[in-house]
Amino acid sequence: MIGTYSIENARVTPMVSMTFDENWITFTLRYVVDYKSRRGIKSILFDKILTAINASEGKIEVASAGFEITAFPQK
Repeated sequence: MIGTYSIENARVTPMVSMTFDENWITFTLRYVVDYKSRRGIKSILFDKILTAINASEGKIEVASAGFEITAFPQK
Protein backbone atom coordinates (compact mmCIF):
# COMPACT_ATOMS: atom_id res chain seq x y z
CA MET A 1 0.00 0.00 0.00
CA ILE A 2 2.84 2.41 0.76
CA GLY A 3 4.18 2.25 -2.80
CA THR A 4 0.80 2.25 -4.48
CA TYR A 5 -0.91 5.02 -2.51
CA SER A 6 2.08 7.11 -1.36
CA ILE A 7 1.11 6.87 2.29
CA GLU A 8 3.52 7.30 5.17
CA ASN A 9 5.33 4.28 6.54
CA ALA A 10 4.19 5.26 10.03
CA ARG A 11 6.44 4.70 13.00
CA VAL A 12 4.68 3.10 15.93
CA THR A 13 7.44 3.54 18.48
CA PRO A 14 6.89 6.37 20.98
CA MET A 15 8.69 9.60 20.15
CA VAL A 16 9.15 13.14 21.45
CA SER A 17 9.69 16.10 19.14
CA MET A 18 10.42 19.75 19.95
CA THR A 19 9.67 23.01 18.19
CA PHE A 20 11.05 26.41 19.17
CA ASP A 21 9.81 29.94 18.69
CA GLU A 22 10.78 33.32 20.18
CA ASN A 23 9.74 32.49 23.74
CA TRP A 24 8.70 28.86 24.00
CA ILE A 25 9.67 25.26 23.53
CA THR A 26 6.80 22.97 22.56
CA PHE A 27 7.15 19.23 23.12
CA THR A 28 4.96 16.82 21.20
CA LEU A 29 4.55 13.26 22.44
CA ARG A 30 3.61 10.64 19.89
CA TYR A 31 2.49 7.23 21.07
CA VAL A 32 0.20 4.50 19.78
CA VAL A 33 -2.60 3.19 21.98
CA ASP A 34 -5.95 1.55 21.49
CA TYR A 35 -8.39 4.30 20.53
CA LYS A 36 -10.71 3.41 23.41
CA SER A 37 -8.02 4.17 26.00
CA ARG A 38 -6.67 7.46 24.57
CA ARG A 39 -7.95 9.74 27.33
CA GLY A 40 -6.93 7.42 30.13
CA ILE A 41 -3.38 7.01 28.79
CA LYS A 42 -3.10 10.76 28.16
CA SER A 43 -4.10 11.43 31.77
CA ILE A 44 -1.53 8.91 33.05
CA LEU A 45 1.19 10.52 30.91
CA PHE A 46 0.31 14.02 32.16
CA ASP A 47 0.40 12.80 35.77
CA LYS A 48 3.83 11.20 35.27
CA ILE A 49 5.20 14.29 33.51
CA LEU A 50 3.97 16.63 36.27
CA THR A 51 5.35 14.29 38.95
CA ALA A 52 8.76 14.33 37.23
CA ILE A 53 8.68 18.14 36.97
CA ASN A 54 7.84 18.43 40.68
CA ALA A 55 10.64 15.99 41.53
CA SER A 56 13.19 18.07 39.57
CA GLU A 57 13.68 20.39 42.58
CA GLY A 58 13.22 23.51 40.45
CA LYS A 59 15.46 22.44 37.56
CA ILE A 60 12.36 22.28 35.34
CA GLU A 61 9.50 24.75 35.58
CA VAL A 62 6.21 25.16 33.75
CA ALA A 63 5.23 28.62 32.54
CA SER A 64 2.35 30.10 30.60
CA ALA A 65 1.55 33.44 29.07
CA GLY A 66 -0.84 35.76 30.82
CA PHE A 67 -2.39 38.89 29.35
CA GLU A 68 -4.25 41.68 31.08
CA ILE A 69 -6.48 43.92 28.98
CA THR A 70 -6.57 47.34 30.57
CA ALA A 71 -8.40 49.31 27.88
CA PHE A 72 -10.49 48.67 24.81
CA PRO A 73 -9.98 50.71 21.61
CA GLN A 74 -12.61 53.35 20.92
CA LYS A 75 -14.59 53.00 17.70
